[in-house]
Amino acid sequence: MHPGLNSYSKLEDHYHIEHKNKFSGQGTTVYQQLKGGNGNVFPDFAELNAKWDTAAEYIAVYPNVLLGVHRDHAFVIILIPDGPEKTYEHIHLFYSKENTPKQLRLQNMKQWKLVFEEDVPVVEVMQRGRHAVNFDGGRFSPVMDNPTHCFHCWVANEVELYAKAAYTTSNINKACFFMVNAYTLALECNHPDTLSFFQFLQKYDREK
Repeated sequence: MHPGLNSYSKLEDHYHIEHKNKFSGQGTTVYQQLKGGNGNVFPDFAELNAKWDTAAEYIAVYPNVLLGVHRDHAFVIILIPDGPEKTYEHIHLFYSKENTPKQLRLQNMKQWKLVFEEDVPVVEVMQRGRHAVNFDGGRFSPVMDNPTHCFHCWVANEVELYAKAAYTTSNINKACFFMVNAYTLALECNHPDTLSFFQFLQKYDREK
C-alpha cells in the first residue's frame, strides 16, 4: 500500500495503539528525522524522553481527525465528508518552533504528500468494492485490523446511544436529530436496524 513509506518504515516496525471509544492507530519505532541538503534538521519538541529519538505515532481520533506526532513536527488531517462518496482532507503541518527552515519545510511537505497520495487509490478501490453485489461487510484480521476494529466498535456503540436517545425523548425535533446520527453511523457499519432508523425518519418527514 505504501511503497514509499515502506522503504524506510516496514510493517514489522509498527505497534498498535488502542483506546476504547476514543482513538486508535499505530506507532513506529524507526522514525528517521528528515535532513536537508546541508544536514540541518527541525528542532525537537521540548522534554521528550529517549523513546522519541526513533518513535512516531499516528492515531485516528473518532470520528474524523487523524494525528501524526514525531520528535520534531506533527500533522493533523481533518476529514470532511461531502456525501457518501466523497471526502475532503484538510492537512496541516506543525513544527516545534516558528522559524524553521523554509526549504526543509517544503521537503517535508513533499514527502508527506507522497505518502498521503498513496492512500487515495486504495481507499477509492475499497469504496467501490463496498458497492459490489456480494460484499458482506468484510472480515477483520486479528493481526492487522485491531485499531480499525476499535473504530467500528465505536461506531456500533454510538448507533445504540443515539437510537436510544431518539426513542426515549418526547421532543420530535430532538428525536429526529438523534436518529439522523444513528442512521448515518448505521449506514457506515451495515447495522441490522438501519432500515428501521430510516423508517423512523420517514415517519416524521426527515427522509424520502
